[in-house]
Amino acid sequence: MVLFKAPKNAILRFSHVERESSVTSPSQTPALDSSLVLRNSLTTTSDMPQWQSAPICKLPIEIIQQIASYLSPPCGASFCLSTRYIYYAVGTQHLSTFLSFGTSKLENRKNIEVLERAFPSNWYCAWCDKFHAHDQASGPKNCDGETKRDCNEYSSYLHAGKDYVLTYHHVRLAMNRHLWGLKYGIPISDLSYSAQRTSKLFKEKVPTNLSISAKIVSGHLLLHSAFTIALPLAATERKSFYPKLQAALPQIIFGHRNDNSGHSGLMTSVYQALCKHSKYNIQLCSTCATDYLVRVHPPSSTPTSTSSSSSPSEHIQLSIQTWRDLGTCRNPFDACWRAHGEIGDSPPGFGGDIVRLTSYKAGEIREAFELEVPFKHDSGIIFRPQLEI
Repeated sequence: MVLFKAPKNAILRFSHVERESSVTSPSQTPALDSSLVLRNSLTTTSDMPQWQSAPICKLPIEIIQQIASYLSPPCGASFCLSTRYIYYAVGTQHLSTFLSFGTSKLENRKNIEVLERAFPSNWYCAWCDKFHAHDQASGPKNCDGETKRDCNEYSSYLHAGKDYVLTYHHVRLAMNRHLWGLKYGIPISDLSYSAQRTSKLFKEKVPTNLSISAKIVSGHLLLHSAFTIALPLAATERKSFYPKLQAALPQIIFGHRNDNSGHSGLMTSVYQALCKHSKYNIQLCSTCATDYLVRVHPPSSTPTSTSSSSSPSEHIQLSIQTWRDLGTCRNPFDACWRAHGEIGDSPPGFGGDIVRLTSYKAGEIREAFELEVPFKHDSGIIFRPQLEI
């Protein structure tokens, strides 16, 4: 007996689900029930209460079927997958109807989430049109230890070198955990990162610092990145300084998918800030939903441990912060996500998010991140306390 048999025109095929064990036999225990095995093994101790089944499972099959007949298609689909007993009592008609209900690919992908929620050990990949198993140690700081899949690159990604690569499945798993519970994904803290390194600028090693943190606000995943670099004051006067500086900036700070020149106006802001030795007003990139802020600290005559000369030299500290709105993380084809990724060898001009940006104001993403308040897109006016730049 097959656990689930979708109609021919349904998108999902259970043969696509990557599982270590088959779930095609009613006598086998699915991965969803592994927690029950653990709990039953713990009931032998005196301080643990006896595990009890849900009261609804004690009802006659006829009453359960009657309950299912009053449910809407999405509720009926979730209901039949809630327990093995209810699955055998109700069957898969509600699930098959719901999966065939979508009128577009976008709606079909949204409907398949009912299966993703029923099998927390797997997540649905719209690019591959199948389910992938969770890796034991998943996260942007452990990409080398994850299963290699082409969809990780095709679905776009942000990075800060090889030590931090944020792919679509990371943000989806973080959102799944936020929406459905602990066992469905990875904690939002797994997206955080910090590193102190040195970068070469005109044959001189300069210290850099990068920190990354994430929050989920009003159903949107917001990513904050902060990068500081100590610049030799004499180097800022050289003709090739700005191209060299741009090459030293991490992609997660500077880049987006639309072109290789980075966030619109960012290098102009850096130029203005260096000339004035002060902060520059917060700006909004015109092709991706990213706020950025540039600051320059006054020159200081201090020797650096990485400098080739032991004599003190004047350095200024350049600080760049970005706040990205990665969207709801429910679809890898959504411009809300893809607009931020690495452009690589792709042609420029096809990675923007212009339509969504018509309702944004500079500083709105930053305020949503720091104050944890939702966006107000209708009027474009934000009724929030003012933040100090």
